[in-house]
Parts: sequence; structure tokens; C-alpha cells
Amino acid sequence: MLEKIEKEKVTEAAEKRLQEIARGKTPSKESDTSDNSRDLKLREYQPFRPNSVDSLFSSRAGTADYLPTVQDGEVTMLNAKADRHALFVRRVALQVFGALRKQSWAEISFSRLKQAQAMVTVYATMSKTGELLNVQLRDGSGSEIFNKVVVSSVRKGTWDQNPPPGARADDGTIRFVFKSKTWARRGSDSRREQRWLLLATGLL
Repeated sequence: MLEKIEKEKVTEAAEKRLQEIARGKTPSKESDTSDNSRDLKLREYQPFRPNSVDSLFSSRAGTADYLPTVQDGEVTMLNAKADRHALFVRRVALQVFGALRKQSWAEISFSRLKQAQAMVTVYATMSKTGELLNVQLRDGSGSEIFNKVVVSSVRKGTWDQNPPPGARADDGTIRFVFKSKTWARRGSDSRREQRWLLLATGLL
């Protein structure tokens, strides 16, 4: 009898998980991590990790003297609510990340890019049908041009054709928070740079 009850519980849990996945609420391993600990990890984040997003692109910097190559980058979930809607949040985050790759931030000179010492924080609001409503720069990086590129990328990438109802805030809109930071360092060849981009995305 007890064995039958346990099997029923397992079946119910499995069905619930499938229903959540169907609604876009894909559970993630990151959901066990508290939001505060994630903020701490972002502050202590170490760039230039091996085996992440390989060879995003290569292009010429603002002058002919240096040839920066963006070797890598990382897209991550910022909070537990984002984990619960991971498929949806990752779709939007990758669109924003893709916009960053296409934007002119890659052509910022090494010296100007080094001014971006802090994390850029941008808020964006999406309608329940997936259209962008507004974008707001909350915290800057120290580099005005990088701030502008992140805001522009958020404007271009924050949309979706099928946002899940569960992602909505109390007012019926869907509120995103994007945190982004970039790093640059000289390669062994003084004519080349290595660059790294981090984009953390959450739901409010």
C-alpha cells in the first residue's frame, strides 16, 4: 500500500514537472542558489574562462593599431524567478547578447573599454504579449559609450512571441533586469586583445 502511494506521488510530481515545462517554467539547477549568493558571485566573477562561448567574433578596433578578438562570454540567470521561466528568459537574454555582439561596442578602443569598471544595470519592461514597453539605465559602468551600447542592445533584444503568463508581475507586465560587464586584456601579441562579456538576466 505504501509502495503504491509513493509511486503515485512520483507520478504526480513528474506530471507537474511536464506541465511546468509546457508552460515555459523549466526548472534549473541554479534555482537552488539564493539571489543574494548570486549577487556575491557576480561581484567576485572571474572572466576569461575556458570552454564557454567560443570565438564570438573578431573585428578591428577603432584604430588600425590593435586587433581585438572577443574570445568568450557568458550568459547566466540572475535570480530564482528567472530559473522558473528559464526557456523564456534565455531566449530574451540570447537576443540581447546577440545584439551586443552586433553593436559597435566591439569597436571601442582598449583604453575606453577599460573605463568600464563596474556592472551596468538596465531595467526593461515587456508587455504581456511580448512587446518592449520601456528601458531604463539604473547603474552605469564608468564608460558612457558601453552604457549606451548595453541600453541599445536591451532595446533591440527584449521581445518575445510567446511570453509565459507566470512571468508577469502584479501589474501584468514582465519586468527584466539585465546586468552586464565587459573585460579586456592584452594578448601575448601586443597587437591583439582578449575581450570577455558577461550578461546576467533576471525577472522582477
